[in-house]
Amino acid sequence: MTDASPNRNATPIARAPSASALLALLLAASPATGQMAELRSMYTKPDRSASGGIRGTVTNTPGPLLGAYALPPAHPERAYRARIPPDAKTSFQFEGLPAATYDLVLVFEGAFFEGLSLSAGKNTLTDEDRTRIRRALHQAEPLFNHEVLFRAEGRTGTMQGDARCVAMMVRTKDEPDFVSVPGYPDYWHSLKLVLLQDIGLRWQVVMAREIHGARAAKPGEEDSIRHVHAERLSGIEVTDTVVDLGSGLAIGN
Repeated sequence: MTDASPNRNATPIARAPSASALLALLLAASPATGQMAELRSMYTKPDRSASGGIRGTVTNTPGPLLGAYALPPAHPERAYRARIPPDAKTSFQFEGLPAATYDLVLVFEGAFFEGLSLSAGKNTLTDEDRTRIRRALHQAEPLFNHEVLFRAEGRTGTMQGDARCVAMMVRTKDEPDFVSVPGYPDYWHSLKLVLLQDIGLRWQVVMAREIHGARAAKPGEEDSIRHVHAERLSGIEVTDTVVDLGSGLAIGN
């Protein structure tokens, strides 16, 4: 995964976005460079009146830190992006965080570590639920033609089920349903936190919060991306001070 500007903000939706709406947004990319035009509203802006924050330095990393993100489980539509010092590629610092509980996502080349809280209660999703959730992800993103479901938790039950999942939406021209868009990469990865509901005959995406967007280095790269669910990155309580996670934050082997 290489660092790049994600293509759009998370927006609660009642149904899958139309292809025309997505095309209008995607064509904001620069044809000359092929890079996605950055949307300034992609990440939640720090609160200048808030003195809370989080900082840390990661050990045993697979490489330089490409992105660090803080998401409050109570407000999954929000995602704060950390500052990564140019001379310390394994350190991160969030500033201007309102008082809340936060989960972190750390992204490296070819790997990501996350502490996202997906279910407040017991996870009762079945294999059939996960199959239907994959189908819902595929139908909700018409310009992405492949998806990788890393983790899903929630409550099963027709018309009562709800779930959250960590997924990567993949755009690759090697698939038969590929849609060519001028100025948009043929290979693109989008790491997302997705909220879904069971509406009876199927699961439906109700919100998709993009966390990190990346141009794929090669076709099929998503199948080898390392994913680690790290409890150390979950449930970080922030009040009115900076929470220091230390200079030896071990997040997994």
